Formats: sequence, structure tokens, C-alpha cells
Amino acid sequence: MVLYVFFLLFALAGCQKQADRVLPISSGEVFRTIGPTSPPDYLGQELIDNSGPMHNFVVDNLYQNVPTGLTKDQFAHYLSENSNKLLVTNYGFTPLPQRFLADNENEIIQLLDNNYFLLQKKQMDSIINLVINGVVRKPGLNRNEASLLLRANSIFDLDSRLSETEAFDLIIARANAMLKEYYSFRWGYGEGNAVGGFLNIAKSSAEYWKSKYLSAPAVFNGRIPWYKAWGIPQFDAAGYLYGWGKAWAWDELNTPGKRIKAGLTKAADWSGIAGWFK
Repeated sequence: MVLYVFFLLFALAGCQKQADRVLPISSGEVFRTIGPTSPPDYLGQELIDNSGPMHNFVVDNLYQNVPTGLTKDQFAHYLSENSNKLLVTNYGFTPLPQRFLADNENEIIQLLDNNYFLLQKKQMDSIINLVINGVVRKPGLNRNEASLLLRANSIFDLDSRLSETEAFDLIIARANAMLKEYYSFRWGYGEGNAVGGFLNIAKSSAEYWKSKYLSAPAVFNGRIPWYKAWGIPQFDAAGYLYGWGKAWAWDELNTPGKRIKAGLTKAADWSGIAGWFK
């Protein structure tokens, strides 16, 4: 399958080579952006701590405002351009390089062309494990972070007999438990950003999509053969990890903030794909 090759290439590549403002988040939380005078390590951890609410804010804007009548190429451009723009405008991020945004568009088109939404759950798990293994095998990753990452995808090991709300609640509870462990470590500069973003987005995305499902279950039920609504947080978290890992191992973006932004952009883009099926 072409999509497997797409992720496998990333996994192999990973083995080589402003001012303060207050912004209301859709979940009701408040995030204070950090200005350019803040220490880089503080900036990185501040962004990770708030990556979940930021993700939900961007996804909600993307999902709610999809223009009608777009072609597949136009839809991919809409996601890539606007996820970047929302993060820059609302959180003071530096815009991502144009080549990164162009790659984003091509990858969104590839995901749609290869019908990612028709994958079985076991295939989805295998693909995400490829991404995790690609990041973990890259030299220089903190040992504690690697250990947490290797266990992180177990958050989504769910019995198919669970109801949607039961599954969402279990994802949230498991993510919270792993986040408690995550915050028990003392992370150095640039450390913990891969797994911290993955866990925070898994939790916040499950909260977001649970609320969407409860408000309109018919939008999800029966639209995609196997893909229950609780499958979306798994895809969102994997998108973050893929974007962060690609920025670190392939694009070589040189600060924690840039890599986190790349991960947030990719997570929002992949989550925003759900808007194609509205």
C-alpha cells in the first residue's frame, strides 16, 4: 500500500540524517503566549503544556470554516495555509518555511488519494508505530522520552465493543495517567517535546471530538465503515509526532519552538481532513 511506503520513508529518514497576549481557547482555557525574550527552554515547555488547547483551537477553526465546493487540491491548500496562519496570528509563531507548507499540501492529497479512512484499525496502529519507531531510533532522543513514546500508542488500544463515549473517556484517562508520568521527569532544553505533544494532543483531541460526537452523532455514524469518532484523536496525535519528527530529522528546523509548531500544524491538518467528510 502506497500509504505504508509514505510512512516507511519517514521512518527510514529518521534513522539518517511578540508580546504577551491573552487568548480564549475553545475549551474555555486561557493561554498566554511567550514573547521573544523568554528563555528557549521555557518557551518550548510552555508550548508543550498548552499544545492540546492550541490544537483544539486551530482544529475548531479549520473544521467549522471549510468552504463548500472545494476540489481536493484546494481543500489541501486550505488546511495547510490556514493551520499555519492560525498559529502565527493567534500564538506568535514564526511562519513555517514555504517548502514545509508545500509538502503539507502534497501529503494531505496523498492521504486522501490513498483513502486513509478505509484503513482497518490494525493497519492504522502499524502505521503509527512506524512513525514512533522512526523517531525513537533517531540518535539523540532522551532515553525517558523514547521509553514513553514506545508505550504511548497503547493509549488507543481499545475494545471495539466500547461505546463512543466510553472509548473517548478511556483515551482521556490513559493520556492523563501518562502525562502525570511525563511531568514527573525533569526535561532539559528541547527534551520531552515529541512525547509531550503527542500525549497532550491525544487528550485534548479526544475531549474535542467527544464533544463533537455527542452534539451530532449522525455525522460520524455510518459515514466511514470502521472509523469510529474516537479514531480521530489517534490520527491527530500521530500527525503531531510525524510533523515534529520530520522537522527534527528531515527538515532540521533548529529550535524546539519551530519543531513544535511543525507538529501542531501537521496535527491540525490531519485532524482537519475530517472536514472533507462533513
